Amino acid sequence: MDNQTSKILVVDNQPSNLRVLSNMLTQEGYKVQRAISGQLALNAAIAAPPDLILLDVIMPVMNGYEVCQRLKAIPATQNIPIIFLSALQETADKVKALKVGGVDFITKPFQVEEVLARIENQLTIQKLQQQCTYQNSLLRQEIEERVVVQLKLQRIQRELSAKSSELKLEKERFELAAQASNDGFWDWNLESGDLYLSPHWKEMLGYTDEELSNTFATWENLVFPADKEAAYKLAEAYNNGAVSCFESKQRFRHKNGSTVHVLSRGIHLKNEAGKVVRMIGAHINITETIHTLKALQESQSLLEGVLHNSLDGIMAFAAIRDHQGQIIDFRWLLLNSAAETMVGRTARDLVGKQLLVEMPGTLETGLFALYVCAVETGRPQEKELYYEHEGIEAYLQIVAVKLGDGFAVTVRDITQRKQAEERLKLLERAVATSSNGILISDAQAPDNPIIYVNSGFERITGYSAEEVIGKNCRFLQGQDKQQPVLNKLRSVISQGREGQFILCNYRKDGRLFWNEFSITPVRDEAGKLTNYIGIQSDITERVATEQALRESEARFRAMADSTSVLMWVSGIGGQYTFFNKTWLEFTGRSLEKELDSGWLENIHPQDQQRYLETFLTALECRHNFELEYRLLRADGEYRWIFGSGKPRFTPDGSFAGYIGSGFDITKRKQAELDLENAKAVMERQIQRSLLLHQITQEIRSSLKPEEIFQTAATQIGQAFQVNSCLIHTYMELPPPRVIGVAEYKQPGVKSIQRVEFPLQNNPHAQMVLAQDQVAVSYDVYADPLLARFSRLFYRCGIKSMLSVRTSYQGKPNGMISIHQCDNFRYWK
Repeated sequence: MDNQTSKILVVDNQPSNLRVLSNMLTQEGYKVQRAISGQLALNAAIAAPPDLILLDVIMPVMNGYEVCQRLKAIPATQNIPIIFLSALQETADKVKALKVGGVDFITKPFQVEEVLARIENQLTIQKLQQQCTYQNSLLRQEIEERVVVQLKLQRIQRELSAKSSELKLEKERFELAAQASNDGFWDWNLESGDLYLSPHWKEMLGYTDEELSNTFATWENLVFPADKEAAYKLAEAYNNGAVSCFESKQRFRHKNGSTVHVLSRGIHLKNEAGKVVRMIGAHINITETIHTLKALQESQSLLEGVLHNSLDGIMAFAAIRDHQGQIIDFRWLLLNSAAETMVGRTARDLVGKQLLVEMPGTLETGLFALYVCAVETGRPQEKELYYEHEGIEAYLQIVAVKLGDGFAVTVRDITQRKQAEERLKLLERAVATSSNGILISDAQAPDNPIIYVNSGFERITGYSAEEVIGKNCRFLQGQDKQQPVLNKLRSVISQGREGQFILCNYRKDGRLFWNEFSITPVRDEAGKLTNYIGIQSDITERVATEQALRESEARFRAMADSTSVLMWVSGIGGQYTFFNKTWLEFTGRSLEKELDSGWLENIHPQDQQRYLETFLTALECRHNFELEYRLLRADGEYRWIFGSGKPRFTPDGSFAGYIGSGFDITKRKQAELDLENAKAVMERQIQRSLLLHQITQEIRSSLKPEEIFQTAATQIGQAFQVNSCLIHTYMELPPPRVIGVAEYKQPGVKSIQRVEFPLQNNPHAQMVLAQDQVAVSYDVYADPLLARFSRLFYRCGIKSMLSVRTSYQGKPNGMISIHQCDNFRYWK
């Protein structure tokens, strides 16, 4: 598989894990995108969908299961394969991962080869599925095209068959007509060239027998040139035996200038030698038939156009009766395109078949009885119903009329109309029962009189509908008609605009109430203003509460600004809305810069993510939180702060946000750090003494060099609690290199003792051998000196390494390296 075109999104809240996985996949040629949280993963996948996602399960705020569920709910990302990568090992966790949409589950710690194999397997499966879908689409398209062509061929064959039957029938009819009528006849002697034209032949063209001579010139001058040539060719073919009969439709010019259509039919006579010597035939005037057929075709074409372009479904049926004459079913005669769509079947499927056999639901819905009534009584029948059978779910209007011993029915889908009626009824009920006051005024009548008020208006104002209909709503203003907001309201009404206002109004009993009033103009289809709709809400309690809240906030701000504690307040969404004077003086920033999320700029970069996760987790659960973080003081120094936050609630128990505080604990943190460093130094001295004692005891009990080296490797590995320890000897002879002589490793760790490390192009080994200092690599994949050995580290699972040289009389004679494989280790 071409890894260069495959993009993989790696999601893990641990940066070290992200680096390891990214480096591993990049080495294999994959394009890698990283996300450190579930939300960032969602954003990245939606913005640029990857080919595969490696997803950790245990993450703050949004775990891997939830991320997977959300991705599977989005059409653009639901087909992306997701492999869970987690330290969870319970079967229930793996089953849950598969149920939410994961395709695989890999348990940490993992083997690189296994991860790469599973990734390539899933990418291959995805590519094959896409290819299969594409091939199926092409095959389906080809089948559909072949079906269309086949249907067209079948239709053409039917039309040709119908035309052939029609011509055959017409021929038989004209033969009978010729026998029973005095049609025109002609007699052509092929040996002498003489041509006889009967008087009635000439009469068909408007001439008397004397006006036209019995010559070929007469026929040639009257027949249309194209028909003359066709007649000659047909006669030649007939006489030569190429065709079995002579029958030709010919056009002649009538004496009055019109065109006469003639059917010429003849037979030939042969002499004893079998030579054709004579042809005798009849001329039948088919002009009226031709005109009638043309008119019929035009009428039929027009009728079919109207029928098949109708938006209503149109069907025709013939009655099927039992031996007693009772209707027991109907047979389909026709249905147009709209009807085919409604019933979900084609005319080819249904014409000639029985209604109840194909659609038995017609009996249950009462439609069959309706159709029988239309046929038996002759009166049109109409019905509206909700049809929910045979895959049809719609409101239908059915109109059936008698047609012979059957009926024709039109079916109109009135679902949209019914839904509109239901919405209108719902709107009427909602307006009537709304807790808000709703009024409608007539904008075309003088002074905008009220024409409708709902029960909410009556409850809020105390006035009944009868008391206010026909009045202007200014009576609600009482004696307080000089409110500044009223000028704005009048301006909006005069300009025919919408607006929202807070008014001081009075109830019928004289009590004041604050009215949040919105007004909206209503216009007709021509854009003419017809009405105003006003919606009022009683916000008296809210106004009083807001006033009390403003007074309370003023007292709180005065108190907060007078304390030496750093204080802040957030809203319900987590946005910070207030910082006290002490905070602003500490940071040296203005309130405008700190609001919302601006305060985050003051937090030390290494503490920002931890602060946000702590705060957002507490915000989600409405819990208290505490943490220590570093805050940038105005003089440019980061100070350690002990911060805490508590949720705050309104009197009615609604969550209102958080209030938090902070104290400068830099001196305490420094004292703790000094104590920890002293403790670490003492522990290292004790550990070094114990290690030397153990190694000395082991060496004294053995004089074999290999046992001495192995003892040293084992004691060092166990003392430092690492996964492996390797002791190298330095070979100075060309080419210079280091070779493993002893190795300690925990079970399951791969051995690298037999790997020789050349010094050429090995800057890490050169650096270690050149100095008496420890070379520390917290992340071997990020250390540029170790880039050459990344594949080796991948195979052996090495993540962190610490190396130091050994020497004799100041010259290097080897190296000791300890490795951590189960995690990235910060060496102290």
